[in-house]
Amino acid sequence: MPEKPQLDKLQIFETLMLKLSASPARSGIRTSPTPATASSVNDAYKDAPAIPVPQVRPHQSSHSKEMKNSSTCSKLDEMLRKQKSNFKAFSRTITNIDFNNISEKWEFEDILKHIELRWSAIDNLHWEIDSELYEEDKEYEHSFNIYEREYTEIKKALNQKMWSASFRAQSTPTMDTPSFHGDYHKWTSFKDLFLETIHKNRSMSNAQKMQFLKSKVKGEAEKLIQHLNVSTENYRICWDILNHRFNNKKLIFSSHINILLNLPAM
Repeated sequence: MPEKPQLDKLQIFETLMLKLSASPARSGIRTSPTPATASSVNDAYKDAPAIPVPQVRPHQSSHSKEMKNSSTCSKLDEMLRKQKSNFKAFSRTITNIDFNNISEKWEFEDILKHIELRWSAIDNLHWEIDSELYEEDKEYEHSFNIYEREYTEIKKALNQKMWSASFRAQSTPTMDTPSFHGDYHKWTSFKDLFLETIHKNRSMSNAQKMQFLKSKVKGEAEKLIQHLNVSTENYRICWDILNHRFNNKKLIFSSHINILLNLPAM
């Protein structure tokens, strides 16, 4: 059976137009196509390509846009207020650090851990704020950069202090300095040994020196300084009190004479 020749699409279109123009619809009366006409139309369009139908997006009213923008701004404002509180908390932590009263490595480690915790809250929220900003907020960015530099500097200082404290702990003299119980005739030897091993040791902080001094003073001498807490400032006061009381040449001389007089007869 010979194959049915395929009609050219243009010929199909012209044929349809001629049939439609000859239809009674031109007079304003709608009529249903006859089976033959419908069949012809179907046959004509059977092999015609499908015409894509454009997808129309629903119109978004200006009111809904305003509500969305308002919600975004409200969220951003809340994050900025929270970040401002984070900045204040970070500043308080930095301000309360007193390097003069800190000497042990574990103390520096504890402070550094606290500072890193504060900064972690700032840094995490910063990325959320940055993702919500449509344009650069110069005032906020300026504040963040200032605190970031401050965090870097204080972290560097604490690491240096920790290294120094660790070095001092390793270089603390292991010489067993004898304890001083308040005997005048033993003061000179105790003082000279303490000056050479502890007092002049530049690798030790004053707080460390005072801690060592208090551990070696007993009896009457201990009572003179027991009210003083271990600190950088109190070391000089502690040492001056002991010197003023026991570095008395007359009493030292008398103490030595009494010892000589009390020696048993040969």
